[in-house]
Amino acid sequence: MTVTDMDIEYNLSCESDVLIVGEGPENDVIHRYCNRERRFGNESEVELLKERFKVIKSRSRYLTLTWKTDDTEEHRGWRIDYEFIPEGAECGFSTHAMSGVVHSPKWPEDYGNDEECIWDIQVPLGYHVHLQFTHFDIAPSEDCAKDSLTVISQEHSSRAEAPIGDYFFLFEDEEAHAPLCGITLPKSFRSESNRIRLNFTSDESTTAAGFRAEWKAECGAVFRLTRGVISSPNYPDHYPNVNQRCDYMIAAENEPNAVIALKLLDFDLSDSKMDYSRSPCASDYLEVRDVNNNRVVMTYCGGDPMDEEPIAIKRDNLIPPLETYLGEKSGCGGTLKATGDWKTLEPPLDDKGEYIHNLHCGWNIIGPEKTMLEIHITKLDTENLSAPPGVTDALGSRCVDVLTIYDGYKSFSPILASDLCEDTVGAKLPLVYHTSHR
Repeated sequence: MTVTDMDIEYNLSCESDVLIVGEGPENDVIHRYCNRERRFGNESEVELLKERFKVIKSRSRYLTLTWKTDDTEEHRGWRIDYEFIPEGAECGFSTHAMSGVVHSPKWPEDYGNDEECIWDIQVPLGYHVHLQFTHFDIAPSEDCAKDSLTVISQEHSSRAEAPIGDYFFLFEDEEAHAPLCGITLPKSFRSESNRIRLNFTSDESTTAAGFRAEWKAECGAVFRLTRGVISSPNYPDHYPNVNQRCDYMIAAENEPNAVIALKLLDFDLSDSKMDYSRSPCASDYLEVRDVNNNRVVMTYCGGDPMDEEPIAIKRDNLIPPLETYLGEKSGCGGTLKATGDWKTLEPPLDDKGEYIHNLHCGWNIIGPEKTMLEIHITKLDTENLSAPPGVTDALGSRCVDVLTIYDGYKSFSPILASDLCEDTVGAKLPLVYHTSHR
């Protein structure tokens, strides 16, 4: 199938209007579309549909398209061309299989001229792809400019809140490794993400025997980027009920003195508790370890209820403070749709009607196109305590408990109001703020 035209309401989480393409009898999701195929106005770069997502080839004879819309905005929609082709007539496919084989056209015979094949391999979240070559013979050329195989490591196509900073970010980037040719068997390859693409091309001159490679999904990975999302195997579905150890190592390149901040977005190992004894748990558990100092920072066990009071880790030179993240279901953060009616927003409260300590919640409020948002702060009752002179938090605030308002998504938006707490606002309520025209 080929996307020939697309104009779908865009948002980072694809929660409004979305086209979902699935493959196989189980309808495994290949991609979620909430983009525009070309510019219709002042669309940002992230709104535009990437070229690599415009063509999908299924591995089976099943391809399912699911179209969902809400009741807010209307757009032109989408148009897709599709055709059925005999199995083996064209090379390349998209797959969600946990293991499989990829080989050049006509293998084990010589591949043909002017071939262009793309294999899109995507395994469940929490896994990475282990690719191992068994045969390799691609006609050599300088810089592999003629016939070549390129492994493209595609970062997690995920959307999540960053640990520090109330903004959303996307992982739909790709990293193309150096093209391969010749007769030397390439080293095995382990992706950082749960998705890779193999791109094989040949020109009109010499051919050769080609290549054959096997892949399988393995849990755990080494994360070298400066930000990312880590998931248990099969998330958000249940992880396998097997004896399994998955090691996820965070080692950001070119950041030798960086501090790593973690935010637990979702956690379900039956019931859970935090284990202060640092001893192994009796059943399933998640362990956070400081590798450089060979010590366990925190262990999350399954099987017992979590303490009612949130847990905070004191900041030192290596370990950032632990922020309590209750998630959208508990009212901490999320995407809210603004309408013509006034709505009330407040942080999660305990039984005493007071907000919970150590929270870090980020809300994205989205209104219809060509509208502005008006925000009235009618109550601001924060802990009446300021940080000592010269001491600021990770965002530069001098308040212990603080509210900040951004005119858009924080990663690229100006600040409307900062340092909002009882000490800085006092009796100035109500405060009124207007967003820019968007």
